[in-house]
Amino acid sequence: MALRTKWCEMVIAAILISLFLSVSVPAQERGAFRPENSSNVTSSLLNINDLSIWVRADGVSALNPYYENQNALPWGLVYPRGVPAGLVWADGFIWAGFVVDGTEPVLRVGGHNWRTGLTPGAILGTGVAEDPNDPQANRVWRYRPDWQTADLTDEAFDILVSRPGAAARDYQFSATELQAVADSLRQAYEFDFNNWPWQKGAPFHEENNNGIMDAGEMPGLLNADQVLWF
Repeated sequence: MALRTKWCEMVIAAILISLFLSVSVPAQERGAFRPENSSNVTSSLLNINDLSIWVRADGVSALNPYYENQNALPWGLVYPRGVPAGLVWADGFIWAGFVVDGTEPVLRVGGHNWRTGLTPGAILGTGVAEDPNDPQANRVWRYRPDWQTADLTDEAFDILVSRPGAAARDYQFSATELQAVADSLRQAYEFDFNNWPWQKGAPFHEENNNGIMDAGEMPGLLNADQVLWF
């Protein structure tokens, strides 16, 4: 019991360290993504309420994908939305467990903080995974039920405030800029709606219990205002 308690303490400590550890990461590892590009969304925002947080297809969260050389908002989690003051630079989860499958080591650790031990894509079978560079695997899928009619300028502001140079202009953007990004976000929502990967396990509202997302059945989770899936 004492040994198990000790391991639990170590795992909890590792998780806490992952939330606060800051190291230098090359820009190419962070990546320069276009979150509003419907064809290659490798990083996206969960921002339906007062909190805005970046999520990446390899599991890294609260890391601004535009942040390079300290020329953009360093925070990947902002609260409250609309105020360019962040709470978290980057975060993640580290987990550990004993795996009894005949190979060593028995104690194994996975997860991410600044660097990730995960890759995008599904496990197709024993030792077989999707190509992590496949755009259909290396992406964050995103849905909100009111994507066709919602005013997306608030979401557009979350994008623009994260980009390089936003601070130099005091985070002020024209109506034209906001609308252009809002239009591209709506296109991204439409793409994800029309191509929702339910076959891979993305959630949808099952109405007839046949295990297939039929015409008329909607993506997402019951009563959820926004869903990100990767």
